[in-house]
Amino acid sequence: MNSRSTVPVLLIAFCVTLPLSFAGCGREGDAIRNIHSYLACLKDEAHGLSRVKSYGSLAIRARYLPPEYMLWQELRSRPASVAHRDSLFELYRRNAYLLLRFEPSKDSPYESDIIMAGLSSQTEYDARQRELNYGLKNYVYLRADGLRYEAALTAPEHAQGMGAARSFILVFNPGDRPNALLDAETLDLVFEDRIFGTGISHFIFHGADIRSFPRLDLPEL
Repeated sequence: MNSRSTVPVLLIAFCVTLPLSFAGCGREGDAIRNIHSYLACLKDEAHGLSRVKSYGSLAIRARYLPPEYMLWQELRSRPASVAHRDSLFELYRRNAYLLLRFEPSKDSPYESDIIMAGLSSQTEYDARQRELNYGLKNYVYLRADGLRYEAALTAPEHAQGMGAARSFILVFNPGDRPNALLDAETLDLVFEDRIFGTGISHFIFHGADIRSFPRLDLPEL
């Protein structure tokens, strides 16, 4: 299924900065009232919203980004009326947002830029950089309960302190099935890698993990 989507402008210059510190996430369904604790829980693979696969010197991470997190990203820099906030949240609920991150694996020799992995010239580097920035959309899709959804948007993450890693936001829209992604039993992010040559990777997220993830409860939300 290939569908078009309207997405907030903030994704063009998106920043996902997940801290390394960890705080307790509480029980299923609990609300978290501290953004740093929430982000640490989001990063923790034990909660089911973060997946990683390693291929030699390259590690590929995928992370499901809950609608409350997306709304927080929007409102922390641009306060909105209640009506506008509710409209944004409904948009974020219907779409599926994922982070795809390319980084050095634990024993990788690439400390400055993972894009250089396996390459030997600046020309090859430039070509890979262009393909990541402008062609990644052609190599990813989402399967939800047997249906295929093409990416409506892929946008590079622009954040300070990225180091050797490179991250991208992927947006998937349910088209004429408004709750298809929201209610799915499984979301399978498929990356058919013709950029680094790692083959086909599946990052599977379970609807039960997504729906039981602690809520973000902040005054601005």
